Amino acid sequence: MNCIILEDEAMALSVLEDYVNKVPFLELSGSFRSPLQAIDFVSKEKPELLFLDINMPDLSGLDFLDTLNYQPYVIFTTAYSEYTLKSFEYNTLDYLLKPIRFSRFLKAVTKVKMFLEDRRPELAPNQLATTEQSITLKNTNGTHRVFLNSIVYVESFKNYVTYHTEQEKIEIKQSLSEVEKILPQEQFMRVHRSFVVNTSFIKSLKYDGIQLRNDIKLPVGRSYRESINTFFST
Repeated sequence: MNCIILEDEAMALSVLEDYVNKVPFLELSGSFRSPLQAIDFVSKEKPELLFLDINMPDLSGLDFLDTLNYQPYVIFTTAYSEYTLKSFEYNTLDYLLKPIRFSRFLKAVTKVKMFLEDRRPELAPNQLATTEQSITLKNTNGTHRVFLNSIVYVESFKNYVTYHTEQEKIEIKQSLSEVEKILPQEQFMRVHRSFVVNTSFIKSLKYDGIQLRNDIKLPVGRSYRESINTFFST
């Protein structure tokens, strides 16, 4: 789950960065002390989760959310409990009162993780919806219906994935692990930390990777070698 921290207090920011780095399912995309510096970055990167201080100079956390071009899920951080009621008018999943204990932080982010996992089929997730034979991909260029059989492989780079189909390439903001939850496991296989491949396109196994029908070669990660060997032996 990618996240961004916006916290004007240096000590509190450092604590939150440390906490995020301790949690395996969180990925820190950026941290900021100034809301004015964070607006463009957050609007462009669109993190799933925002750790957001409410009481900041220049722009409050609540006002900051009003400037964004989308609605992230939010965990507010504040030293003032009177802000909490107002904060729940937004996409708020929890709030943390300073000073923040790690046990309380972990409880909050675990709740967010469970909430998002429960909503994955409904969210589809975020930019991705699926039917039996096709998926719908949404990005800044529009909405694309893609048939599963036309997907050759999916490649990840940082916070984005690219669907390589027989006809085109479509990039969306998504993690590869989330894509794995959408694509049918009987048809698609993870072969590398950066690649999921449509098994119907696999032609042969080489010492340094796999060869696809269209002469594309993809690497095979060491931890995925056994599953590839099993695929060729069945």
